[in-house]
This record gives sequence, structure tokens and C-alpha cells, in this order.
Amino acid sequence: MSSRCIKLTRIHAIQWFGYCDTFDIQGNLLVAGRTGAGKSVLMDLIQLVLIGDKRARYNAASDGRGQASGRDKKSYCLCDVQEDINGVPQYARDGGTTYVALEFTWPDGSRIETWGMRIEYANAETQNPDEDFFMVPDRLERSDFITPEGYTLEADRFRRLVRQREGELFRNISDYRKQLADHLNFHRETIDFLMPSAMSFAFLPRFDEFCRRYILQAEEIKIEPIQQSYQNYLRISEELDRLRDKTERLEKTVNTRKEWENTRTDADVLRFLEAEYRKEAAEAEHAELLTRLQALDTRLNEEKAAYDEVVSTLEKKRDMLESLKNLFRDEGGAAMLELQNAIKKVVQQINQLRAVGEAVAAEQARRLKGAAEFQRQATEFLDSHAGGQGKAARAALNALAEAIAEVRNVRPETLRPALRSLANAVKATLAEVQTAAKPDGEQYATIRRELETLQEQLRNLESNRVMHSPLLDELNRRLPKKGKEPAAMQLRELCEVIDEEWRPAIEVAFSRKFAIVVTHHYEKALAIYKEFKGDSERESLVDPDRALKSQRKPLPNSLATKIATDHPVARAVVDELFGSLICVETIEELRKCPGDAIMKDGFRTRGLFAERPRQRDQRPCIGTRGIERLKAHLTAQAEECSAALKQLEPTLNRASQLEQFALQNQLLRDDLDADIARASQLQELEAERDRLIARNSAAATPELEERIRMITELENEVRTLDQQRLELHGKLQSGERTALLRRIEAAEEQKALAEQQYQNTVSLLGGTLNLKRREELHAEYTRLYSVPSVRASQVAQAHVELTSRLPGLDQQVRLLRQSLVDQHPDLRAEPDFDPDTEWNKSYQVLLDRIRVEDMPARQQAAKEEEQRWQDLFRTTVAARLSQAIREVKSTINLLNLQLKKPIGDSLYRITAVENPSQEFQEYRKVLEACAITADGESIFTKLSADTREAVERVFKALVNDPNGKVSQAFLDYRSYYRYDMEVSHPKRPELGVKSLNRHADKFSGGEKQTPFYICILACYLRAYKRHLPERYTAPSLGLVPIDEAFSKMSGERITDAIRALRDVDLQGILSMSSGNWPYAIGECDQVLAIHQRDEFVNNRKVIRNIGALLTREQALERTKEWD
Repeated sequence: MSSRCIKLTRIHAIQWFGYCDTFDIQGNLLVAGRTGAGKSVLMDLIQLVLIGDKRARYNAASDGRGQASGRDKKSYCLCDVQEDINGVPQYARDGGTTYVALEFTWPDGSRIETWGMRIEYANAETQNPDEDFFMVPDRLERSDFITPEGYTLEADRFRRLVRQREGELFRNISDYRKQLADHLNFHRETIDFLMPSAMSFAFLPRFDEFCRRYILQAEEIKIEPIQQSYQNYLRISEELDRLRDKTERLEKTVNTRKEWENTRTDADVLRFLEAEYRKEAAEAEHAELLTRLQALDTRLNEEKAAYDEVVSTLEKKRDMLESLKNLFRDEGGAAMLELQNAIKKVVQQINQLRAVGEAVAAEQARRLKGAAEFQRQATEFLDSHAGGQGKAARAALNALAEAIAEVRNVRPETLRPALRSLANAVKATLAEVQTAAKPDGEQYATIRRELETLQEQLRNLESNRVMHSPLLDELNRRLPKKGKEPAAMQLRELCEVIDEEWRPAIEVAFSRKFAIVVTHHYEKALAIYKEFKGDSERESLVDPDRALKSQRKPLPNSLATKIATDHPVARAVVDELFGSLICVETIEELRKCPGDAIMKDGFRTRGLFAERPRQRDQRPCIGTRGIERLKAHLTAQAEECSAALKQLEPTLNRASQLEQFALQNQLLRDDLDADIARASQLQELEAERDRLIARNSAAATPELEERIRMITELENEVRTLDQQRLELHGKLQSGERTALLRRIEAAEEQKALAEQQYQNTVSLLGGTLNLKRREELHAEYTRLYSVPSVRASQVAQAHVELTSRLPGLDQQVRLLRQSLVDQHPDLRAEPDFDPDTEWNKSYQVLLDRIRVEDMPARQQAAKEEEQRWQDLFRTTVAARLSQAIREVKSTINLLNLQLKKPIGDSLYRITAVENPSQEFQEYRKVLEACAITADGESIFTKLSADTREAVERVFKALVNDPNGKVSQAFLDYRSYYRYDMEVSHPKRPELGVKSLNRHADKFSGGEKQTPFYICILACYLRAYKRHLPERYTAPSLGLVPIDEAFSKMSGERITDAIRALRDVDLQGILSMSSGNWPYAIGECDQVLAIHQRDEFVNNRKVIRNIGALLTREQALERTKEWD
């Protein structure tokens, strides 16, 4: 196969360091010379012409690490003698023109091109030389650059020369470099990257790093547009966050103000309704009393007429009775009247004794019935109570049953002992009943005492007393009052909790809530406190002067902002205690807070400690609402106690009722002796009655009996009439009308007062009253309470509750307005938002504008900018990076294609496997997420939570720290694989395959260096496009310059390495120091022997690099002389 290699055939080094020569090159060239002879000077010339000054790494082989030395283009052109005077570099030439050029010849010799540069420094101080970049399609001689007088050709003459030779002068280095690559048919970016790296032939401990540094070209991915877009997005997002915060604060401020206004409106309406209902109630009371007076007068008139009639009739009947009695006496009836009275008396006694006799038998039957009922109830009671199911209870019930049976079957003469046994059995049973009921009774007594305590506390709350406060009482007793207000008040009375969710924290943390504030007469109060002997553990005295000097401003979101007060001393105390205590929601926020912090339940940090001062006891007492909550809490407890008592009462009532039942039914009485004795007189009285009746019969005549009948009837009538007279007289003299008149008078006064209060309320509120709300509340209260007076009381209570809320709401609005301007200082420029001004509509106007205009606009801008940076990231970073990652395998495969033939006895193959680290697995997920995202779609739409976090983490690193470890790792496509070279021996397969990474420590220096050299050859083949089948017929450059080549290799390996150059149709320019020359000379076509001569002319050091070209044969003959 014919050669495709465009070869270097001439080097022009005119005024290049110590050179002023032209060298003709044939094939592989060995540049030989001792260290410092000037070999690297020629190698750097080749770099400069092929890749330009900005990309060259001059004399990189000098430190053995491939790093650029201190040399630069100026030091070569003016010949830096490596001496300084007062820190100023010294040059062999004060100025001048340098020509550097390379001549290239095509394989068939039909085409020659010379490419190079003219570099002119006016003097040693010049930093930016005058330069020409040229190409001449012909061979140039040394004389084309130097005049006959020995001077370098001037710029104008040289430019004319180029044009005369049909050459081209390039406008800039970029055009020159592009045309050079096009003409010589090589991949510009690859050579820019490869040649400076390969020139030094330095290798790294691990092939993985070598491959990433030298084989794979760095891919520059610009992220500045994404950074700018993302920063714009962050800026818009921050603006949006600030706008959201402003909106939330405005909403809370406006809503709280509306709540205040609604509360104020309802309070005014309730005040109006209270006056209206009290007026209605007073009018209704007055009207009712007048109606009652009218009815009373009617009734009294009727009763007076009836009284007069009864008195008149009574007088007539009394006159008739007296006349009839006189007539009866005149007719001899006096004795008969006495007999009649005696008979009546005896008959009355007989009736009483008969009743007693019947009572004894009835009593026996009644007691039996009562005893049986008592037995039933006692048995049920004891059976239903655990304490009544013991042996003693069973024995008592059995004895009761036996006693009842004995009374039922007793004869009269044994009744007394039987009744005694029954009474004893009942007593024993009652004792067991009391024993069974005792636990409930004790529990009842305990709960009753607890209820009384709660009721006492509720009564104290009516006067705003939460606990025993002897010091407060003493101060208010001895200090003069401030008008209607007491002289001393506790802090809890002067404060109000704004946010009820934070009440538990405030109640727990505010241990000084019972501290006493005395703003007037503080000195006297302090003296009283010092002399006070009472026990007042939780009370203390606030120094108002020191408090007002505190001037601590509470931090935003501190606990102090949750407490409202209009009292300056209380405000100062609250700000001092809680102004730096930050409110947090979670335990994580509590830990992260740099200062003291507190959670809603009162758990807090203080300095180095986490603590909870005390568990909350559900007894709020700060502010009016705290007292109301405490009332509700105590009321609920009292209701629970009452309910518990009601549950116990049936048991205790049943026990008590059993005892009362026994007493009422005389079951505890053990005899009937008195009743039996009285019953024995019955026969005597009956005999006496008969004798008196006989005497009366003997004395009676029909006329007298008629008179007695008439007298008896009149006596009954007179008694009846006299009773009626007394009753009517009592009614007429009761004073009912007088009392009613007094009530009517009081009602008239109350009606007038209510009417006046109503008119005052109408005058005060009539013009501002919300009539619609008035109708709503009127309908509600009318439905709930039909009686005006009850309705008025309920409305009054509701009015007090609403009115008590107004100061707290007003304070909350003020704090919210202050917080708004603190967090958004731009509002300070607008007077309407000054917290000290009156409330105005600007808040609602601004809120509406933000909602309707600003917020949607900012949201849309944020959405668009977010999509923009994601699209930029996806298309300019992720897509390019993914493409580069995909091309890694292709590049490695192409290189392996070039390495398919053995080099010497070894066969080399490069491997690339995905980097398995977690870091790069996440990076691949990021790229995959971008790959599946369509245009205009968010990267995060289809991501899992883990992948989303990885994307956000990578992106934040790219934007915030583009030069950081994460960013550089992500953007370097080469790091997504791990690279190795496998070395095998086709002729000795038993040696197996060795990994350069894993077995490097077992390789000799040459064994390590050879694979790197082989890789460099493969990279040059790729750079010179020898791997593209469709371009096989197109010649391309084949130059492989290596400075200080093969320093670690053995002679045999050096021979194999140089032979490999010829085998792959490449041209080597190999710089070597003494030692390895003999092994290289045999494989090189020429040797350029270099040495350097230093001399002083006119006290100036002059450096001359001298090169002698030798053929292979000449060089072999003179090898020993060089040594």
C-alpha cells in the first residue's frame, strides 16, 4: 500500500533562540544531543508552527512531568540567556525578526507547502510582537529569509516574497490554524490537545488518568448562559418569594383589620340591640304591671262588695241567733243545752278510743306491709352493691325475714316482743345498707368539696382574681387609686395573647405574669413590699423606670410579637423577656436556631440547655381571653363534678330513703302500750254516753228540740259568715296594691332610663350602624331567646366578649403593619404604610394589585425563566455531554482498530467501563432525565424524588460553584468511564492478559512506558484521520514529535517503538539524550546532532545552537565519537 503520509521535509529556524538554520528532513528524524544542547528548542518550534503560541507547552519534557517550563515565545525569539539583572531577564538580542517555518511534502512529491510565522520584537520591552502567518506553496530557502548582508528579511520584503510565490498571508492566527489543518488534513482540535501532551511523553502512574488526560480531548462546555438564566430565575424567584411574603403579610394584616372591623361592627350592633332590648323589656314590664294593677283593682272592688255583704248578713244572723237563744232560755231549755253539750263531749271521746282500738290492729297490719316493702328495697339495694353482698348483709336480711314472719303470726299477748324483734332486725339491715353505701358517700363528699372549691374559684374570677395575691391586695389597700383603676395591677392583666395557638408557650414561659406593675407611687410600693410579711412566692414588683429604659426591640417572629399590650411598662417587660425568644414549629428548627427558641407547647432552648419550665396546667390567665378560657375550663370541671355527683346521688338517696321509710312506717318502734291502755276506757265512756242520752230524752220536748235544731243551724251559719268576713278582710288589708304600685313606679323609672339609654345609643351609633348586620343578629337572638329581658342579658354578655377582643386585634394589626414595613422596607417610602398613621385603603389596593397584576406577571416570568434555564441546560450541557459520553466508546474502538497489530511481541487493547461510583450513577440519571424531557417540558416532571434531588444538587453546584469538585466531575465526560490497557502476548498465551492499572507495580519502567507510547501513536492516527475508510485515499499529516523520547525503555523496546511508526505510516521527530541513541539510530533515517556554543561578544553572552545532519550510516559510524 502506498504511503498516505504528508511528511515534514524542511525546518526553518531563523533567529530562533540560538538557531539561524534550515534543516532538510527525510523520514524519521532523531534529534540527538546532550542535555541543554537545544533539542527542545527545535521541538517547540514544531509545536509553535503547527498549533500556535497560545496552545503550546514549551520545553514540557524538561521537568519529566509534561508541565510547561518558564520559556515562552519571546525568550526563544530574543534568545533568553537565563540571567537576570535587578530582576530583569537578559536577552542575547535587543530586538529583531524571527522566522520559523515547516515545509511539508505530499507522498507523491507533487505538492510542497511551507507554513510558518514571522515574529518581530522591536526591543526587549516589547510584549506584543508584530506577526505574520503565512503559507507558500513551494520550497523556501534559507536565503529567502536572510539578506546577503546576513540580516533577516524585513516585513515588507517578505510579504512581497510571499505574494510573488503565490502564497497567502493570514489575517490572524485563527485563520492560519484553520487553513493549516485543512491543507494537511488533520483534526485541528485533537492535535491542539494531543501534541503538547504527547510531545513531553510524560506518563502517569495509572493508565486511567493518562487516558483521560492525553487520549480523550477535554470538552469545553460553556455554562455561563445557564448560570445567567438560572441567576435570573433565582432573582425572579426571590422577587416572587418576597412578593408572596408581602402578599401573605398584607392578607393577614387586611384580614385581621377586617376581623377588627367586623368585631367592632358586631359590638356596635350588639350595643344597639342591648339598648333596644332593654327598652323593650322595660316597656313590657311596665305594661304588664299596669295590666296587673287593673285586674287587682277589679278584684279588690269585687272583694269589698262581698265583704260588705257578708258583714251585713253576719250582723243579721247574730241578731237572730241571740233572739232565738233568749227565747229558748225563757222556755226552759237551759238544762237541756247542758245535757246536749255533755253528750257531744262523751261521744267525741268514744270516737277517739274506737279509733285507737282500730289503730292497734291496723298498725300491726301496716307495720307488716311496711316491713315487707322495706325488706324488698333493702334486698335490691344490697344485691346491687358489692359492699352489700357479704355474710353480714345476708345474715341481717335473713333475720329481717324471720322477724316479719313472727309479727305476721303473733297473738295479741305476744305482739310486743314480736314488734321489738322486728325493730332490731330493721336496725341491723339499715346498718348493712349504710356500710354498703359508705364508699360512694366518701367519694360524694370528696367531689362535693372539689366542686365547692371550683365554685369559689369561679366567684373569684368574676373579680379577676386567679390566685391568692396578698401583696397585690396590700398594695391596692394602701396606695391611692388612679381614677377608677386600681393602683397596682399584675402583668397578666395588662397583656393579651394575640395568637391563641401560642398561648400554651406564653403561659408556660411567662413565669413573671403575676409580677405587679405600679406606675405611680412606685417608691411607696417598694417600701410596702419590703415591709410585707405575707407569703407571696409568685408575686414580684416591676421597676417601671428601669423597664422603660430597656428599649429592646423584639426580633421578627419572637414570642414578644405574640403578646399585645397598650401599657408601656408591660410592653417593655414583654420585649425584654421574650424579644429574642424565636418561635419555631419543629424540633429540627429548634436545634438549628442560633439563639433561644420556643415551640408551641412551651418546650424551649435557653443558652446551652433545652428545657420546659413546667408542664402547662390548662389554667390560662393572661389577658381577658385568658380569663374567659380559664372560666370555661373551670366551668367544665365544675360541670364534670356535678355530673359525677348526679351519678352518685341515686345510690345515696336510696340508702337515705330506706332509713326514712323505716322511720315513717315506725319500723324502728318496738311497742304499742300507750295506745292499748287508752283503748281499755271505751266501755266506761259508752255507758256514760247512754246515761246522758237517757236523761236528755226524759227532759226533751218537740218544741225544745226544734229550737235546738234552729240554734245549731244559726250557729253554723254565723261561724261560716264570720270566717268569710275574716278572709275577705285579710285580702283587703294585705297591702298587695301598695306593693304593686311601688313596682309600677320603679318600672316607670326603669322605662325612662332605658328609653334615655336607647336614645343615647341611637345618637351615638345610628348613623354608622350596619343595618343589615342588625337584622341578622336581631333575627338570631330573637329566635334563640323569646323573652326581651333574657335576650338583652345574652346580648350584653356577647357585647362584653367582643369588646374585650378589640384591643388585642388592634394591637395585632399594629404589629402586623410594623412587621410588613420591617420585612419590606420599600413600603417605608409610602406614607400610607407608616404603622403610626390611621388605617387606610392603600393596604387593600396594594393587595388587589399584587393579586391581579404583579403576582401573575412574576409567576409567568419565573415559569418562563425556569423553562429557559432547563432548556439551556438540557440542550447546551446535557445533550453535548451525553454525546461526548457516547463517543467515548467509539473513540476507544477506533483506537483499538489501530492497535490490532502486535507491537513487538505484545498486543495492546484499551478498555472503557462505566464508572460505578454512586456519584456518577447519579450524574447519569441527570443526563437520562434530560434526554427524556421534551422541548418546553420541565426536567422534573417525570423524575423520582431521588433523581430530582440529584438534578437539583448538580445544578446548584454548576451555578453556585462551577469550578468546584461536583461541577468539574459532572462536566468532564471522560470521568464517566474508567480506562485501562490490556497487554497480551500472542506468541505466549500462557502469560495471560495483564492490566496496566492493576499490574503496573510489577512492570518495569519500559513496560510501563511502552503502552503509553502505543496509545500516543493511536491518538495521532485518529488525529490524522487514518481511521476513516472513506478518506483512505486522501493524504494527511503524519508527524509525531516526541521530546526526550523513550527515556525508560530498553533498547529492544525502543527499536520496536520506532519501527511501529514506520509500520503505521507515521513520521517520527524524536528528541533523545545520550544513552539510548544507538538503539534509535538504526531505525531512523536521519540524525540531527545538536550542540550549543556560548561565547561573549562585547560583554554580552551569545548563544549559538549548531546542528549537523547525518544519514543513518554516518551516524552509526560516529556514535562512539559523540559519547
